[in-house]
Amino acid sequence: MREIFNGLFGNERLKKSVGEAIANGTSSHAYIFEGPHNSGKETAAVLASAALACRNRKNGDYPLPCRVCPVCNRIFKGISPDVQIVSKEDKTSIGVDKIRVIKSDLYVTPNDSDEKTYIIKDADLMTHQAQNALLISLEEPPPFVTFFLLTENSEALLETVRSRAVTFRMEIFSQNRLAEYLSSLPEYRSKSEEDIMQVAKKANGSLGEAKRIISESQTNDGSLSFKMRNFAFMLALGKTSEALVFAARESSGGSEKAKNILASVCSTISDMIKEKKAPGSLDETAFSNDEKNSVKSLSLVRLVSVFDYVTEATDSLQSNVSPKTVFYDLIFKCRK
Repeated sequence: MREIFNGLFGNERLKKSVGEAIANGTSSHAYIFEGPHNSGKETAAVLASAALACRNRKNGDYPLPCRVCPVCNRIFKGISPDVQIVSKEDKTSIGVDKIRVIKSDLYVTPNDSDEKTYIIKDADLMTHQAQNALLISLEEPPPFVTFFLLTENSEALLETVRSRAVTFRMEIFSQNRLAEYLSSLPEYRSKSEEDIMQVAKKANGSLGEAKRIISESQTNDGSLSFKMRNFAFMLALGKTSEALVFAARESSGGSEKAKNILASVCSTISDMIKEKKAPGSLDETAFSNDEKNSVKSLSLVRLVSVFDYVTEATDSLQSNVSPKTVFYDLIFKCRK
């Protein structure tokens, strides 16, 4: 039996319906994937996007998507020009301007294959004006376009939008099933049965949330290394208030500690620049999905500027400027 959407746990109804429709060339032009945060909506949308464009889509000897053809590779590395992900970024909603960008690009033919997709994250946060602007595109899209609307609450979408898409609710798993699956993964086999069950309980049925909790427990143990990594992202993203809290807490440790912090920040920013220049070129564990999204939202010019500011801060420390002054000056230089 052909393997469909490998990498998406459970959700057999979605896999069967969407996967078989894609393989048969009968898929819908628009889907709504509804579920809590970290429930696999984006994973499902990316897999479906890859399946639509996969060069081995019609070959039953390969999984769907195959993950080996050049088109699949570019999609999973996040560098395909034919898969566009739209999000609210740092805004509270998705406004009509983002939808206008989609509409201006809609009839441009695909680059890599004969399909292109638009993944709209937090689709329930589209303003009514934005939803109405999208409506015409949903009604009569080009034959090579598919939309994926990801939402925690599809009822927040206009009924006219919902009626033009096929909706799937992401599966919520029992604690026992989630724990059993986590225990089967090689990277978590060292965890005790009790720890795994506690994670499954906290995750409220979401595999993605369970993995996030485990990852956080492995790195966020109060260690300075985790805090320094966060500090690098605060600077890059211009999160001034959060960065000031870090600086106030850590600047009292003396110059040597401050030098270590800045060295770690330099290393993290350097990796961010590498990821920006060549997405997917670093080890898969180098950045979490949220961190990769943060890197995508930043320009290369911005990252290089922050790197230069951190280098200047390191030079200031060498000149015996106080750590507190160095950190505060660095933070205000990095303000957006």
